[in-house]
Amino acid sequence: EKINGVVTQGKGVTIHRLGCKYLLEADHERVVDVQWDEDKSNTRIRPVQLQVLCEDTPGVLADMSRAISSLGINIGNVNLRRLTNGRGVARLQVMVGKLEDLEKVMAHLMKEEGILSVSRR
Repeated sequence: EKINGVVTQGKGVTIHRLGCKYLLEADHERVVDVQWDEDKSNTRIRPVQLQVLCEDTPGVLADMSRAISSLGINIGNVNLRRLTNGRGVARLQVMVGKLEDLEKVMAHLMKEEGILSVSRR
């Protein structure tokens, strides 16, 4: 996944994926080239925000949780909101160490009944 950094005032460099609205809105003089550490022994767990559009049915949250935990991935935070059209939107923070883990989480979620879409926030 392609990323860049933004030099902040007092917080060091924050990392954003290309296309992120914060990166697009950043002062271009503060944007720096960065890359992921490819050393597999140095994998850190990072929080990633997902948005899941789903049907508003009993058990859908349990199904999402089971799909994620079956991969050995931890959920850091969840917010589920009912929409007016019989659907709901879940905002999930999943703790992943590599892009492949994130892709597996998203694919597993899409296989669950009642899940309409999964995207990064």
